[in-house]
Amino acid sequence: MTKQIMEGATKDITQTINKNVYTYKQKLISSNLSNELSTVMPSEELAQKLSGNITKALSSLNIDSVQSSVKKTNNTDGFAATMIPFLIVLASWVGAMLMSLNLNIVATILKNTHGKWSIFLSRQVINIVVSVILAIITLLLMTLFNVKLNTSLFETWVFQTLVFFSFLSVTQMFIVLFGPAGMMFNIISLSVQLVTCGVIVLKALLSNFYQTVGSLFPGTYVADGYQIIIFDGGNLSHDVNILLCTSIITILIAMGRIMLQRNSKSESIKQTANR
Repeated sequence: MTKQIMEGATKDITQTINKNVYTYKQKLISSNLSNELSTVMPSEELAQKLSGNITKALSSLNIDSVQSSVKKTNNTDGFAATMIPFLIVLASWVGAMLMSLNLNIVATILKNTHGKWSIFLSRQVINIVVSVILAIITLLLMTLFNVKLNTSLFETWVFQTLVFFSFLSVTQMFIVLFGPAGMMFNIISLSVQLVTCGVIVLKALLSNFYQTVGSLFPGTYVADGYQIIIFDGGNLSHDVNILLCTSIITILIAMGRIMLQRNSKSESIKQTANR
């Protein structure tokens, strides 16, 4: 997308410049001819000289006198590398949605035999372990496809772990708040993130409204982080901090909802005792 936009812009700019240069040349030659003709004298030698000047001037006219040249900054070879930010956001979020839904189904089954906090804590442990393992698998796949990383392996691993964990935390929050209906919010969030995070359309081309909306979702910072990993080789600390804060905030919101729930295990024990 970026390549097509820049190539189109380069072509338009070059055509505009060539058109203006061509017009300027014509005006300049006309002006010079007027000056020379004003000094014409009736001699054959002068006529030949004037004719030669006119021929030379006309031959110098070229409507494509300016040629375009595009210099790519932070260039990365290979189609796979350029698609990584998009695929990471898409695959990670879809995987997080499905995993959070399945964990919620299991939690519903176990709530009569286990305490609500033990179930919630177990979910967080599972999320952390899965995030670590999937981050390692992701790095192995990028190595397999010869994707060049401009950050250290450890930095990339930490960032990818936070990517999965933040996605799991956000999707978990929606499902804890709204139950299975929370999947609707997760699906809507996926669509919004793909549009606003910059993996399909550059953020610079989006309106302020869409940029503001995108800043509320973790996908934007995942895309920014992978732009650094694949292209820039800069500092990931800002995106890492945002993803970490997102994970903490969404977990706290989910905990607040859990606090309001009744402990099904305690009620089940009381009912059994009363019998």
